[in-house]
Amino acid sequence: MNRRSLRAVIFDMGGTIYDSTFDHNPIHIRLLEEMGVIEPDSMTHDEFEEILESEPTDWFVAYALDNKVGPHWEPTTEFWVEYDKQILTRLGMKNNLNEMAVEFEKKWQEALSSPECRSCYIESSTPIFEELKAQGYLLGIASNRFSNPEPRLQEDGIRHFFDVVEYTATPGYAKPNPYMLIKAASALGINPLRCAYVGNKVKFDVEASRRAEMLPIIVTWCNPDEVKLADNDTIIIEDMKYILDSISM
Repeated sequence: MNRRSLRAVIFDMGGTIYDSTFDHNPIHIRLLEEMGVIEPDSMTHDEFEEILESEPTDWFVAYALDNKVGPHWEPTTEFWVEYDKQILTRLGMKNNLNEMAVEFEKKWQEALSSPECRSCYIESSTPIFEELKAQGYLLGIASNRFSNPEPRLQEDGIRHFFDVVEYTATPGYAKPNPYMLIKAASALGINPLRCAYVGNKVKFDVEASRRAEMLPIIVTWCNPDEVKLADNDTIIIEDMKYILDSISM
């Protein structure tokens, strides 16, 4: 790809222009330990990830397909309780399953509302956005999330930088599916081949970029281990400040 032909840069949010102050899995594991579902220090992050990617994910996908949910679907508390039951069942729980799932979901929501789980905008990104706009690039957001991120972007004073904001966490629409990236490019009126996508995860962001035929860029400040997963065609930068140089070579 001729990088000088790029006309748009689309960004992920968490771990890219926002920090990742928390990881879901350790919180899940801690709550399960508190409830006595698993023994303390008996499960690693990767082991829990394997559990989530088995039956719970299969159930999640089947639910989305069977109920014909759209890209901006926001799951209810009742949905999450049923999802939690899939996790508990996978962990071998059989008795009082519904009560345990309700308790787990309550604890999870309390954890999510705590200050430790609020991500922060990386303010050093602002001059980068300003320079990209000054150079004539169109900018966008494409983020895996259930809720509309526009209020948060407004709160942090950066919504005006982005010509399009796309979001979804619905299976089949969310990254690594290229749906959001293609939709963003269409809204910008730019061929996807003339777009770069900036994220922090090879599994989701680089794969979505490739499927959309965009230039994949990985920012590694938050997830340095992702470097080992990226292939030679992925642009790897340590900090957002190197984006302009990387796309104008």
